[in-house]
Amino acid sequence: MKKVFVFYLFLSLISCNTITDQNPEGVYVCKFEHEFAKTEDTLLLKRINKNYFTIIRHSGVTSKANSKKQIISEVWKLDYDNNKNVFTEMKTGKVLIWNADKQILIFGNREYVRSNY
Repeated sequence: MKKVFVFYLFLSLISCNTITDQNPEGVYVCKFEHEFAKTEDTLLLKRINKNYFTIIRHSGVTSKANSKKQIISEVWKLDYDNNKNVFTEMKTGKVLIWNADKQILIFGNREYVRSNY
């Protein structure tokens, strides 16, 4: 009986870890630049309920011409498709792809890496 209990305890621990690894909630960061500016983007992804999420996006944009820094903040409401691992922003239709294996969010050609904060 003890072996059965230990076996089920082991299975439950494994399943808990799997669920945690698949949870997209967290903080994601991306740095990129182009000819006019450098940008540091932070996305805070939080679950509202089963298939709905919110992202609070903070972008620090530094102009290369005059080194002025501008902070931009946005809030996005997202619908999540579990089968496709895709978030769709409900107002403008922006699409983010969740890659659970790499723990990244892909938005266009940018990859947002999960941060440890």
